[in-house]
Amino acid sequence: MQAKKAATSAEKKAQKSRFSLTDLTEEEQSIVDEAKANGTYLKAPNGKASNLNERQWIQVRTQAFKDWFGDWELAAKVVKIISANVEHGFKNFAEARKWAKGNLLGTYINPEIGEIVVSGKAIDKYLSSKAVEQSHSRDAHWSALQVLPRLIENSIVGEIHEDRDKNSNIKDIVRLFGAMNIGNETSRVKITVKRYSDNNTPNKAYTYEVTEIEPLDGHWTTHAQNADFVPTSNDSITGAKLLKGIENSKGLPILNSSKVVDENGEPKVVYHQTNKTIYRNVENGKLWDDLDWREKQEWEERDDWDEYWEEEDFYEFSRTNARTTNEFDGFFFAPEYDEYHEYGDRTIEAFWKKKVQRQP
Repeated sequence: MQAKKAATSAEKKAQKSRFSLTDLTEEEQSIVDEAKANGTYLKAPNGKASNLNERQWIQVRTQAFKDWFGDWELAAKVVKIISANVEHGFKNFAEARKWAKGNLLGTYINPEIGEIVVSGKAIDKYLSSKAVEQSHSRDAHWSALQVLPRLIENSIVGEIHEDRDKNSNIKDIVRLFGAMNIGNETSRVKITVKRYSDNNTPNKAYTYEVTEIEPLDGHWTTHAQNADFVPTSNDSITGAKLLKGIENSKGLPILNSSKVVDENGEPKVVYHQTNKTIYRNVENGKLWDDLDWREKQEWEERDDWDEYWEEEDFYEFSRTNARTTNEFDGFFFAPEYDEYHEYGDRTIEAFWKKKVQRQP
């Protein structure tokens, strides 16, 4: 019986390990096609080779995975920090408005949502007292005005939500987030964009605000993927740092993804060793563990037990599949495959959703 079980288990494991791109869902195929087209297939967000295998690389990029794990890709994005002048040169709102209408009117490209129009009407709104009050200082707001095109071109999408006024002409509202450096101070710039239901109507940036970012304690990154400027030690910031503590339109954190990621920012595979064995009745499909003690006793006394019960392979972690001889109340995962094999013959690869809880 033992040899038969081992052969069956090995065969199923071999079948599970074979992965074909022909097995993909429509969403997964779209992920693969887009990545191959832009040269990022099997690469991490930082441009390095991914630590994940092909199946895992695709899985972690699906919406279902992000709904469970959190949007790790947003946290891992690298945002170029735009340098702005401390001395903006504006003495009053009239000067700022005149300069903006002479220099900023036009269409700019954001790599995530496409064309964005800056209009004269929008500039009037940018420089209204109400808009400026949303920024942490008037000078910071005016300095951001001078580099607004570059901020638009280098910002990332932090949120997309419906129009609060339920305007049928508006498809949705997009909140872009960028980073700006003024002297020794780094600020977060939120640019709000309206996207219209009519595809012939361009996206419009209708407001922006500048807020301070807490000191980053040296957690800067180099933006090696952007070839149009020379990287410096303080040239970029991750999405995780840029959006830290920022809430969405519903008052929830924009970023709430698991903290268990690898050095590339991708979800990290962890390993659970278990001695669990699952048997299923080949005739009626029942699981051995679902039988009561009397039924188990009756089966154990039969000579044909092995003709009806077959070992079933499993690859997903669950409480019933976890190691059953824990000395402590909890489950244990190792960061490396070769660790803790003494705790069980079966290794389950898993992703771990561990989030930082908000303080009451």
